[in-house]
Amino acid sequence: MSASTTVRSASFQALVDDFVRDQCRADPAMASFWGLTEWDHEVADLSADGFGKRDASNRRWLSTFEDADSAELTAEQRVDRELILARVGVAVANADYLDWRRSPDPYAWADGTFALFVHQARPEDEAVAAALDRLAKVPDLVAAARANLSAELAHPQILRRDLATIRGKAQFLRGELEDFVQDPARSEQLRRAAEPAARAFDELASHVEQLAQSAQGDFAYGVERYDNLLQIGEQLSFDTRSLREMGWREYRALDEQMSDVAERIGGSRDWKVVLTELQKQHAPDMQGMLDEYAATTERARRFVVDNDLMTLPAGEHCDVKRAPAFLSASAVASYFPAAPFLKGARGTFNVPFTPDDASADQVEDRLRGNSHFEIPATTVHEAYGGHHAHFVRMAGANPLRQFLQSTFFAEGWALYFEKVAFEHGFYRDDAEVLGWLSGRIMRAARIVVDTGLHLGEMSIDEAQEFLRTNVGVPDDVARLEAIRYAADPTQASAYLTGALSIERSRDQWMKEGRGSLREFNDAITDTGALPPGLAARAIGIAQAGG
Repeated sequence: MSASTTVRSASFQALVDDFVRDQCRADPAMASFWGLTEWDHEVADLSADGFGKRDASNRRWLSTFEDADSAELTAEQRVDRELILARVGVAVANADYLDWRRSPDPYAWADGTFALFVHQARPEDEAVAAALDRLAKVPDLVAAARANLSAELAHPQILRRDLATIRGKAQFLRGELEDFVQDPARSEQLRRAAEPAARAFDELASHVEQLAQSAQGDFAYGVERYDNLLQIGEQLSFDTRSLREMGWREYRALDEQMSDVAERIGGSRDWKVVLTELQKQHAPDMQGMLDEYAATTERARRFVVDNDLMTLPAGEHCDVKRAPAFLSASAVASYFPAAPFLKGARGTFNVPFTPDDASADQVEDRLRGNSHFEIPATTVHEAYGGHHAHFVRMAGANPLRQFLQSTFFAEGWALYFEKVAFEHGFYRDDAEVLGWLSGRIMRAARIVVDTGLHLGEMSIDEAQEFLRTNVGVPDDVARLEAIRYAADPTQASAYLTGALSIERSRDQWMKEGRGSLREFNDAITDTGALPPGLAARAIGIAQAGG
């Protein structure tokens, strides 16, 4: 396509449709999770050659959409073009990081067997047939991981962290996958097919364990790549160092606010001490915790509706359930959205039970981490009007926007709505307010730590100490958090960065008299989960810098 080729609406849509199909072929597991079944028997090509082809494809698509003149496009199509330029553009700009050579994570869940069953998109016999085909290809995924992982690029602590994921995947295949199937004969067939795949992951775990002994890589993303992510990928106007300053400003303001609240609760301005005392107040057991989350979810839904904060689609429902067994190692609640390409608007709020064989101390730790004062903000974040409310609204967005979602917007939206809930009186007392603020200050600290790690100005040990000292995170948890941020550059910064961008858009919307808060919330979630800077432009907001 020559420079500035005029593309009419119909031909542009054909290009986008081809691009979406290309994304599905590149990531069949994600296609299955979103309810598209055409690629259910396939897995991604994670060989070095496969990654090379994906990079070449990204460069071709970027050139194609850069050359397309948007003059003949509809307003929605112009936004879609900008979305592709942003998401594919940053993938091309930062391809040299070679994350597929640094971590086994891309290989651990690429078979997508869980995605075949989670939404019940197909009859059981068809889902099992697809799972059998995918399980047979797991040894190829593991062989690709063994060939690609590099001792020169991988960091030993990140490799050791990822061992838990690999071993957890083997455990899932051996003991949990078959539970998705009702028919005993099919369940047994799935169990037999899963065992060789589980053994392949056992072999990968052994390889990664050995690789960690010689690994000497540097995890730092670097300022240029981080700037690319913010400015190209998320369409924000500031750079990494400005983001770190923003994180510090938010941390200091929240620290002062929390000190005031803590003093009202316990007579001490040391909010870390007050939080520790509040965590002793929790449900008596796992079932009690589940019941409390369910009741709070219903209260949050009524609050959103009664206060006219956003429009919930007819028929939507958020199931509150015990988290699947393979998530039992996670101490935090999570959310599975409804598949946007299937009928229905039922999402699942996963309550973090401990494993069945957990000790009494482990159960107590989990209950303390989900205490009475923390559950309200967590519920808003995961259910109403956070993730669930957002995803059931964006189910009507076009297929492109389902695949090119921004973590900065999705996580930013959920954190933004925690503040909306505060502004409209959802939290019933100072303890619940402190629970909300404790989550927000953690996100501010994440910006400081994440930028420090990936600018090469903070070590994992220093990041661990920062979280322990400044946020009161227990030392072992702080260690795991610091390694997680090192392994997944920019993700830890996404929450508060996205929330602040959405808050600026909201404030500008209200200042200009564009409509009510509900109308703003509806308008911006209708756009999907666009990069925050693009989402602002899509609803006619010109944002100032951070």
